[in-house]
Order: sequence, then C-alpha cells, then structure tokens
Amino acid sequence: KSIITLDKNAGLDDEIIIANGDGSRITVLGDIKYTKTDSKMFISNKGTSLHFQLFVDGTSKYWRIR
Repeated sequence: KSIITLDKNAGLDDEIIIANGDGSRITVLGDIKYTKTDSKMFISNKGTSLHFQLFVDGTSKYWRIR
C-alpha cells in the first residue's frame, strides 16, 4: 500500500507517471481532473500505469490524466 501526493506547486506541464507493478493499492492525492475533479484516486490493478500532466484552467491548477 502506497500513498502518493501530486505537488500543487509543480511547474506548468510537468508530468508524473505512476505505475503499479505488483497489484497493491496505490492512493494518489491531489487536484485530479478526468471526467470530474477529485482529490484522490486509487490504482489497484497490476500493470496499470497512469500519466498525469499539470494544467492551469483559469486560476486553478489541476493534474489531468493523459
């Protein structure tokens, strides 16, 4: 079990890739936007990797899943 916090103060267009190699539960915290905005998400399937990129929408920063 791991907890990863995405840095709100990262630079615009910075990218982070999180991969699950063993099927354990990974909790990702931050301002994440995919179909809606959430403050956390979970990755629990072995072999899953997600690519996050920091964007600005008006005055708000958020991590978009690519």
